[in-house]
Amino acid sequence: MAKAERIEVDSTLRRPFRVPIGARVRDRITGVEGVVVARTEYLRGCNRYSVQQAAGKNGEVPAWHMCEEDDCEVLQTPLEKRQPPAGNGPG
Repeated sequence: MAKAERIEVDSTLRRPFRVPIGARVRDRITGVEGVVVARTEYLRGCNRYSVQQAAGKNGEVPAWHMCEEDDCEVLQTPLEKRQPPAGNGPG
């Protein structure tokens, strides 16, 4: 088995994700709306989001739609699950 070659990566190309998982978004180019279910960071600094649309009238769930970060318009941010204060739980 051949040894894998190491690739030099320019860390200045990396960008933090601007859209959180669970956000409701619209793709400005296609108009597709849905919820961000996954994020992908590419080697050359491009961030993309996998958007799950709602099920259709027939009950079928469409395949994920990939949306470029710059084309992703956030319609609603997700609710953060609150952790109960320490010591106030059952016990």
